[in-house]
Amino acid sequence: MNYFKVEQHESLSLRRWAALNEEGLLDLSPSYQRRGNLWSDWKKAHLIDTVLNNFDVPKLYVADFTKASGSNLNTSKKPYSIVDGKQRFGAFFGFFKDEFPLNMSFVLDENPKLNLAGLVFSDLKRKHPSIAARLENYTPTVMSIVTNDDLKITELFTRLNSGVSANAAERRNAMPGPASEIIRLITASRFFMHKIRFNVLRMQEHNLAAKLALIEFKGGFTDIKAKNLDQFVEQAAAYFVPGFKKRVPTLDEDAIEQLKKKYSDTEQNVLKTLDLMTAEFLDRDSLLSTQGNIPVYYWLYRNHQKECAGILREFLEEFTGKVKIALQTSKSSPEDADPELMNYYTMSRTTNDQQSLRGRYDILLRHLRSFKPKEKLI
Repeated sequence: MNYFKVEQHESLSLRRWAALNEEGLLDLSPSYQRRGNLWSDWKKAHLIDTVLNNFDVPKLYVADFTKASGSNLNTSKKPYSIVDGKQRFGAFFGFFKDEFPLNMSFVLDENPKLNLAGLVFSDLKRKHPSIAARLENYTPTVMSIVTNDDLKITELFTRLNSGVSANAAERRNAMPGPASEIIRLITASRFFMHKIRFNVLRMQEHNLAAKLALIEFKGGFTDIKAKNLDQFVEQAAAYFVPGFKKRVPTLDEDAIEQLKKKYSDTEQNVLKTLDLMTAEFLDRDSLLSTQGNIPVYYWLYRNHQKECAGILREFLEEFTGKVKIALQTSKSSPEDADPELMNYYTMSRTTNDQQSLRGRYDILLRHLRSFKPKEKLI
């Protein structure tokens, strides 16, 4: 006789769950667990950030064979197996083993002056034991599934992983597939959460994230208008989401693997660059009050990090001031206005065209290479 029940598991800390795994009592890869995309180190560290800064973590689901003795689903003969939450459990366990550090943009919101960025768990525990204990003692919400019916397990797993928001404003960003996942991760970065200043009420930050992802995916500037962003997200879904309506060319297995790697590299490169850029700007920075120039700033920093590091904001502030002066001059004495700076201003009015992006980038790069930062007083 088949049976099926879902109930909340007894409260266990993350350290206790890690101990169960170390003792061989938790199956992370049962036969019904779908093979998902592996999380990047940035995404794993972002989960640790979520817990340390007291944000919510979605429910995790385990099959509990201590209450379903004799179930033929328990092929590993372990008391528990993961149904939904493999990547999250794996991230927690990996951090405890020093497999990756906190992101370089990590800030403890309650004490921003405390420098924890880049620490692995053993360093965190040695230097800041109370903060490490916060992670170890964190009690995630875990649901127990008690069943002997593999179809019920499969159905529950599918239901948990197939829902998307019905909000029309989130149509592109909530679409399934790797591109939309990258966009959501970018908007969760500290650069987006703390540095940008433009209005995000209508999800403009998601549009900017999509633009950065598309430029990185293409390996250079391209048109980043709405139709191009739609195509980027829809094509990714068509290749990797079974039954998605959009038609795409058929790819062989090697080509599919290369495409997976391209999406993975896109995610890693954007998040790594934004992590580093975070230190260059003020919170809610006036230089980031419009999204039009940010893709150009991103590509400049991404390709010329050594030249930009530590001086990017000073350079952009000076350059922006020069553009404003040129614009003011053009109104009273057009012939005296710097033509290159006026060209930059003109191109800034069509922010999503490939030619405009490239033109502004080239001008910025030329000015960067002649920029002389002010000497700082010691």
